[in-house]
Amino acid sequence: MGKKVTNLKVTKQTGTDNTYFATWEFAEPKVYTKSKYVLVGSVVSFDYLESEIVQFTNGVKVSSDVKNDTWKVADIKGNNARLGKNKSGTKNLNSTVSMKHLKNADNGKKALIPIANTDHYSVHWYYSSGDGVWFDGGASDVKVKNATYTPPSNAIRMKCVVKPVSKTYKENVKSGKTTKQVTKSYWTGDAVSVIRSVEGVNNPETLGAPMVSIDQYKLTASIDNITDSKCDKVSFYILKDKKKAKIVTAEVKASKASITITVDAGCSYDVRCRAINVVSSKTSITGEWGEWTYDTKSAPGKIKKITSVKTLTETSAYISWDKVTQAEKYEIEYTEKKEYFDSSNAVSSTSVDANVNHAEITGLTTGTRYYFRVRVTNSAGSSNWTTGTYTVALGTKPSAPTTWSNKTVLGIGEKILLYWVQNSEDGSDQSHAQLNLSIDGVSQPTINLDKYIGKGDTNSVYTIDTKNYTKDTVIKWSIRTAGVTGEYGDWSITREVKVYAQPTVQLTLSNKNNEPITEITSFPIVLECTTQPDTQKLISASVTISSNDTYQTMDNLGNFKMVYAGDVIFNKYYSGTPQTSKDGVEYDDNRTAITLSANNIDFESGHTYTINCVVALDSGLTATDTIEMTVEWEENKLSPDASIVIDPETLTAIISPWCVDENEELAVDVLLSVYRREFDGTFTEIETGVANTMGISVPDQHPALDTASYRIIAIDQNTGVVSYADVAEDVGETAVIIQWDEQWGSYDASGGDGDALEEPAWTCKMLRLPYNIDISDSFNPDTELLEYAGREHPVSYYGTQIGHTSNWNVVIPHNDKDTLSMIRELTRWLNDVYVREPSGTGYWASISVSYSQTHCELTTPVQFSVTRVEGGK
Repeated sequence: MGKKVTNLKVTKQTGTDNTYFATWEFAEPKVYTKSKYVLVGSVVSFDYLESEIVQFTNGVKVSSDVKNDTWKVADIKGNNARLGKNKSGTKNLNSTVSMKHLKNADNGKKALIPIANTDHYSVHWYYSSGDGVWFDGGASDVKVKNATYTPPSNAIRMKCVVKPVSKTYKENVKSGKTTKQVTKSYWTGDAVSVIRSVEGVNNPETLGAPMVSIDQYKLTASIDNITDSKCDKVSFYILKDKKKAKIVTAEVKASKASITITVDAGCSYDVRCRAINVVSSKTSITGEWGEWTYDTKSAPGKIKKITSVKTLTETSAYISWDKVTQAEKYEIEYTEKKEYFDSSNAVSSTSVDANVNHAEITGLTTGTRYYFRVRVTNSAGSSNWTTGTYTVALGTKPSAPTTWSNKTVLGIGEKILLYWVQNSEDGSDQSHAQLNLSIDGVSQPTINLDKYIGKGDTNSVYTIDTKNYTKDTVIKWSIRTAGVTGEYGDWSITREVKVYAQPTVQLTLSNKNNEPITEITSFPIVLECTTQPDTQKLISASVTISSNDTYQTMDNLGNFKMVYAGDVIFNKYYSGTPQTSKDGVEYDDNRTAITLSANNIDFESGHTYTINCVVALDSGLTATDTIEMTVEWEENKLSPDASIVIDPETLTAIISPWCVDENEELAVDVLLSVYRREFDGTFTEIETGVANTMGISVPDQHPALDTASYRIIAIDQNTGVVSYADVAEDVGETAVIIQWDEQWGSYDASGGDGDALEEPAWTCKMLRLPYNIDISDSFNPDTELLEYAGREHPVSYYGTQIGHTSNWNVVIPHNDKDTLSMIRELTRWLNDVYVREPSGTGYWASISVSYSQTHCELTTPVQFSVTRVEGGK
């Protein structure tokens, strides 16, 4: 890209009728030439800023020791110098660097010095007469950054084009065996242009302020007596509320231009205009904007809401509404029948200034119902009347008040807050209130509530303090109110509040010998929640146990996990009926006992925990207790292991797990679990709660076909300590296996009464495909991409579905009748199947089969469409 001038402007010259001048700016590029102070053989030092990175011409950074030394110039090519030995002769650099980084070591003169490189500016003028063509107006070369031009009398616009021109220099250029001297420029320039209208030529006159009027919501703006023949159109600039602008253009007809537009309600509009001279279909010349016509208001908007209609006295009413902008006054109409509005003379009216938004209507008749409506007016018109029914009946007693309390069940010592709201038909404020109270069936004297009546929007409230109550109590209460007439309305419905003695719950811990403990040394432990008083029956208990420390532990799959201080490691809700017992939980009317073992909680020795219990009682009250406990036990070193036997016919595995202690003896109080390691790294449970007895075997009907891998988990029932071992056995099956319609006999992992378990009976349908199979897997994750305004790329959201599907293609010989028969059986199976591949993959799937048999062909192509689904073992 070439060099360009900037800030090019064309301005009319002061004191002339039609002369213009152009001005511009130009930042001359920095061009350097070799100075006489650095030549071949000169001693130089480096010249650079501290923040500047100096590099050799090959891109290698110049080190500090090199920059701090002085060097002799061995050769100069162009503006680069090759540095040889240092001044002391102890080093030979032999590297090339730009001479802009060098200076003479003796006098400090720079190796390169800047030179002036701009020769002149080429200025070309053009003009337009409105015919759509730019005519040549002449050109000149100038040394300064300005030029003048006088356009012809028929010009309406002019264009100035400026291009900087570089100085030149001579350079010897080799071409084969000859050397030629050529002229080159230091740089190239690009042209920049600017267009300006010619002043005073075809410019229309400046118009005066327009006439503006608004009728309701129609604004009309016009300008009359236009005498300028160059004014073909008029643009009206309309400003709404000093903010939003809009321009509407009208043609001049009979020396007049006018527009009518729809405007918004309740707004103020300012309008000005300017003339437009249409020179051609492509060219128009606009005049200057004229004076404003200010603050013409549209009719006000409709009142959005009447906020209040109520009785003031037996013969007066009060009405209020939301304020409306641009209002000059509010009109209020009222009548005894709603249908009289707009159709009868029996309608009264009054008005108030816009600085208030309420009115007091007097001289009304007691016992009569009145209907009201309101509208807004100003100089532009009136809004529509309010819609809806706004009515009040004078001198009527209120209906029963709405009542509620902060609590319906509470403990002794707490406060009862009784709330009420008057329901007055005449909308009048509450003048009196009374409370009817009954305590345990004994009526109390009526209580006057006048001093507890809330002001404005504040709720009315009366407080009963139960701190002096000594027994369970039932309180029944109701309230009635009076309005402006002083006549009481009906009593509210009778509400009931029950006051009970504050319940408590006590947490205790005990060991398997029923001895109280504060430190856990082994499982099982019993957590007992006992409530008081006996008159309140226990309904449920919620128990949470959280860690007070941060530590690392192992889960029941042998995976390490972090537990942080405050993490809840146990959370369960217990409920039952008295005398029931299940899942290690006992219940009675005031007690629940929960047994915790290695099967339902995992503690870590050397750490403390907080137990929190919240109980709910049949009174509706709750109680809470919290205790802390420490876990300190000796952890046994367990070493689980297993043997694996593969049945080559059924391709099932029999796993025989065991666990020994640190003395290589069979560990006691240990339960074992067997998990199959899947091809994707996850684990599938095969069996849990297996007794640690030699000879117990666990069957797996779906081992991987390459290597059957399992994780054996051992859990110490006294401490919950988890140990594990990974075991594996090569299978080496090369066929693809599809199994369905599996049926297994019963299996007892505990070992029963015998020393060993009888192998369970197992039947299934199995399709073995020992042929070359082409397998194509695809995955379609549950993903949604949403585009948001202001973001360059969509945002991704992921669900849980992976969408794993697979297509298998295999060719089966015609004479393999057994395989083709099993394929036909598979096509009729309406359930999931288990598929395994020699690569080690295996999963439950939904499968569909298609095949075709062609006469004279010796093979049958078969295609399996496989979709992975959730399944069991």
